[in-house]
Amino acid sequence: MEPDAQHQDFPFGWELKKESWHFHRRFYRVLRRPMRRGEYSYLLRQIWQHRGEHLGEHYWRVTLPDERTTLVVTATRWRLITILPKNWQPTPAGGLSPPAPQTGAVPPS
Repeated sequence: MEPDAQHQDFPFGWELKKESWHFHRRFYRVLRRPMRRGEYSYLLRQIWQHRGEHLGEHYWRVTLPDERTTLVVTATRWRLITILPKNWQPTPAGGLSPPAPQTGAVPPS
């Protein structure tokens, strides 16, 4: 059974699970486009196969299929959770970076 012309943009047999909604919305905000067919699996496969750069317990740098665009993501072995800010760096303990100060004030020593 083939999809009709009205639904050509929605892949036949494809399902967007609720567990990945946040990641897809974040992807759209960061890259200003929806994910293409197979991209989610391509990114997740880099984590399963340890081909992405492991930055900390649940933090990875992965590359889109274009081999140019890298994303720092939070993920488990089974799902991508979110895309972290471009300049995010893990703390020495492997966790989240502390938030940047919001003022120009220097804390007392």
